[in-house]
Parts: sequence; structure tokens; C-alpha cells
Amino acid sequence: MRDNLCKYLAEKYPTAFTQWLLKDSSENVSILKLTLTEKTGQTIYQLKHGMLSNYLIQQLKQPDIPIILA
Repeated sequence: MRDNLCKYLAEKYPTAFTQWLLKDSSENVSILKLTLTEKTGQTIYQLKHGMLSNYLIQQLKQPDIPIILA
């Protein structure tokens, strides 16, 4: 059910959904009717690994939650 709701919101309100999900202020958002695996030629596991790696690198450089060492 969650996937259907996300799909509906992304198709109906692409700009607002993208801004909420990615915390990005992009105004030029369009919906592609392709899956990421078709678009990139990667498996879903390769995509997940890349996204997680990028997220972890970003968090190490600039964490959302400050770390205070005592």
C-alpha cells in the first residue's frame, strides 16, 4: 500500500514529492515511465549499494545529526 501511495503522490505532485523526499528545492521535475534498472542498466542491488554508499559518504562529510565527542 505504501508503494502505491508514493507512486500516486509522485505522479500527482512530482515537485512537492521530490522536495519532501530529497530535501531539494528543484522546480523542474518530470516523471519518467522507466524503472531505474532499465534506465541505468544496473540491477536493483547495484543501485541500492551505490545509493547507500553515496549517502554514507555524504553523512561522514556533513552529518545530519551532529556528533559531539566528549
